[in-house]
Amino acid sequence: MLLMALPAGPAGAGVSTSSPSAKDGSTVTLEQEFGTPDGLVSFRYPTGWSVAPHEESNVEGSDDAAWEVIDTRGEPTLLLRVRP
Repeated sequence: MLLMALPAGPAGAGVSTSSPSAKDGSTVTLEQEFGTPDGLVSFRYPTGWSVAPHEESNVEGSDDAAWEVIDTRGEPTLLLRVRP
């Protein structure tokens, strides 16, 4: 899995990047944006994918937070964990 920083842009602006998992050489457009309520974490992800809290994050006694990025097939593709 490749994680890359993307340039900041106006909200809703699409950013295109080549996907290392695209076997047909197509380009993936990152048109959706996820952001935490406090604004400290944000990232763009492909249209049709979703972001959900990871079931093991925010466990009592732990200060970390985690989210899963889920593709159009419903498969978890990326786990992003943030620890203070």
